[in-house]
Amino acid sequence: MTDDDKKPEAVDIHVGQVIRRRRRQLGFHQSVLADAVDVTPQQIQKYETAQSRISASALFEIARVLKVPVAYFFAELDQLEFQAFNDEIEANVSAFLKSSDGQELALVFPQIEDNAVRKQFLGLARAMANASQAGKLGQT
Repeated sequence: MTDDDKKPEAVDIHVGQVIRRRRRQLGFHQSVLADAVDVTPQQIQKYETAQSRISASALFEIARVLKVPVAYFFAELDQLEFQAFNDEIEANVSAFLKSSDGQELALVFPQIEDNAVRKQFLGLARAMANASQAGKLGQT
């Protein structure tokens, strides 16, 4: 499978966006950056749009030309992953509370006062979810 056949990974998209933002901050055109790192302007465009993955050596050279450490391109990723995780939780909670079973469970669960019983209930729910997912995987 070639790079053209694959959907870009989130990290590739992020790094490309950071390259573009920094290049523009410095007032460089794609052709200026391309000349400095010995690639074509089209290749810089592919890096910035995540149409092509950037090799470690190319990223090192781009960082040098843009006067930033390589880590600069990854600095915000932890925050983006955290936000994606929070977005996923929010979507799941919203879907859960839209169902009548979810609403009823949200009302009765806090009424279970014994922490050990609550933990057992959660363990049962996890086991049932895992079994359900395993069953789906076996059907495909």
